[in-house]
Amino acid sequence: MEFTLKYEGIIPTTSSRESRLVEKQQIRLEFHEQLRQLWSTHSRLRDINPKELQQPILKANRFDVNRPIVGGKDFFYRYAVGGFEFVPLVNTPQEVHCHLAIRLHARTGPGDIVFYGGDLDNRLKTIFDALRMPTGLAELPEMSPTEGQTVFCLLEDDRLITRLSIETFRLLKNVADNSYVEMDIDVTVRAVTPMMGTIDLLFP
Repeated sequence: MEFTLKYEGIIPTTSSRESRLVEKQQIRLEFHEQLRQLWSTHSRLRDINPKELQQPILKANRFDVNRPIVGGKDFFYRYAVGGFEFVPLVNTPQEVHCHLAIRLHARTGPGDIVFYGGDLDNRLKTIFDALRMPTGLAELPEMSPTEGQTVFCLLEDDRLITRLSIETFRLLKNVADNSYVEMDIDVTVRAVTPMMGTIDLLFP
């Protein structure tokens, strides 16, 4: 499975903890809209009703689902926290790997966005957190969602990213805020173990 997620907007390099939580959730919801389109059109996903998905089981700090798994639908789950129900596309039960190729346009010079002050730039950390589902209230800002609101996420956990490339470009556009970025994230999802329901993910 291959597709591209896009983001255009402000990602501050520094902010308070609560502001960072708000920023991450806003970006997460932008990715949700794109992933919702994927779920509604992809042949493997379009017949799955997220409201009918099971709740996960936590085993050794990893999420799992009831066994035996019968059909492709049962590889997925919805995780309720803070009034939301998060549905990660890439999860542990499927035994899949996720490869990300990021093309990042920013006002800073090429390379500067990746390492800022000798450390990974906070904007990239924000993006990685926004790609995964939160696992507790401490990772969500104070807000009042519609109870049971579905949010599609790319990842259960960013540990499922097994390959990452980042290419940076100088943004040749006049913008009011130097924290503005434009980003394309090419996503490749590949199964590791042949299983009924994920066999199509073994091949390009």
